[in-house]
Order: sequence, then C-alpha cells, then structure tokens
Amino acid sequence: MSPLTQLLRKTTEWEWGSEQEEAFVWAKAWLSRKPVLIYPDYRLPFKLSTDASKTGLGSILSQDQGKGDQPVAYASKVNNPTVAKYNISELECLAVVWAVRLFRPHLYDRKFTIVTDHVALKWLMTTKEPAGRLHRWALTLQEFDFEVVYRPGRENHVADALSRGPVQEGKADSSERGLPRTTPR
Repeated sequence: MSPLTQLLRKTTEWEWGSEQEEAFVWAKAWLSRKPVLIYPDYRLPFKLSTDASKTGLGSILSQDQGKGDQPVAYASKVNNPTVAKYNISELECLAVVWAVRLFRPHLYDRKFTIVTDHVALKWLMTTKEPAGRLHRWALTLQEFDFEVVYRPGRENHVADALSRGPVQEGKADSSERGLPRTTPR
C-alpha cells in the first residue's frame, strides 16, 4: 500500500506506475475477499495481533465467533522519521501501545490476548524501573487485562504486511480505523 499512500502526499508528483498498479490490484483483491470484517460480539474475547517495522505499525483486532479468527478491524500507521529510529524492541512495544489505544473502546474492561512476534512486551511489563517513554507505555498498558502470546513473524502474516506497507500517514483515530484518507482535511 505504500506506493499508493505516497501519492497522497502534497509534495509528491502524481505518477501511476507499475508499483502503484500492483499495490492497487493487491488491495482490491485483499479487500474483496469474504469476510472483510465481522461485527464484534462483546460476549467473546478479542485477539489483538500487532507488528512493527521501521516503515510502520500494523494491527488486527479479531475474534473467533465459531469460524476461526476473523477480523473485526485492521489498522496501520506510517512511522515518522523519529519513530523509525527506535530499536526493534521499542517499535514492537509502540505497536502494542498504539493498537491498544486505538481499539480501547473494544478492549477496555475485557480480558483479551495480544499476539506479537517479539518478547519485548513481556520484558516491558516485567522490568523493574522503566524510564521515559517505556515507563509511560507501561503505565498505559496497566489499565488493561491482557495475556501476551508469542507468535513467530512468519505466522503473523497480516499484521506483518500492515506494518511493512502502512496505508495511512500520521496518527489514526478511532473514526478512521486505519483506512487511508482519500480527501484532504
């Protein structure tokens, strides 16, 4: 999605090439599969899968309503140059904190599972004296009731794809749900 996202920038000259066409065809095929999204059932637990890369953050909120895990929402975010300099442990923790904040209306006051391909989150929650942003992130996560499950990156396909080809510039808010903005503000 990155080639399409770059076309939305004010400073980018419009050029539709093979990269943009390939990203468009991929997005169209991916979004037309059934089901794209399911309605959440608040009686059932949620699963939050996250991933991070130097390029961006990605997350999927899903539930098993009897047909295996199905997506409730997708989100991705492009990292700014400062965040892109974080080490991978910090990026993975940031992906979780960002996704938990984004999907807070669904997750607050409910037990849920966080699926990540990095053990950094377990480290963050057990470190005795985190400093700076790590301390703020740990405090943010303390209000939630979750379990962390490690899943290797090769098994976390969709969150991995969302983090490496983020679809949105800037910070996603709860009304956008990570979808690309197609009209100027």
